[in-house]
Amino acid sequence: MLGQLGAPAAAPHLQSLMLALVHGTTRELHVLCVCQTEVAADERALLDVLSLAQAGRSLHAFLALRSILPAGDAGAALHSAEEIGAVLAQAGRFLPAPDGDARGFAWAPGPLPTRLAHYVLH
Repeated sequence: MLGQLGAPAAAPHLQSLMLALVHGTTRELHVLCVCQTEVAADERALLDVLSLAQAGRSLHAFLALRSILPAGDAGAALHSAEEIGAVLAQAGRFLPAPDGDARGFAWAPGPLPTRLAHYVLH
């Protein structure tokens, strides 16, 4: 699929994102069959993470990830999402960033990674 989008270099970053999800999720994620025409809420949230990361809205992407991952795993997943976004952008593929902010995301347990702490503290 990534090859069809002209972004095969995103594959290792997608694998890293999926590994962070598999190893760190704090709850079961709802994912529908690819044959379905609708997208589950968790699938929509992950697409939002990718689009927010690509748009440079890392804090909002991180907050969305924290609703399903502890801080360390969310930080790793955010890095992967940013890399996926960059590769897609290089291929001329841009995801529409969702409107709004991250209020309403639930936090999984754990501290905020140092890398993002300055966004919250300033």
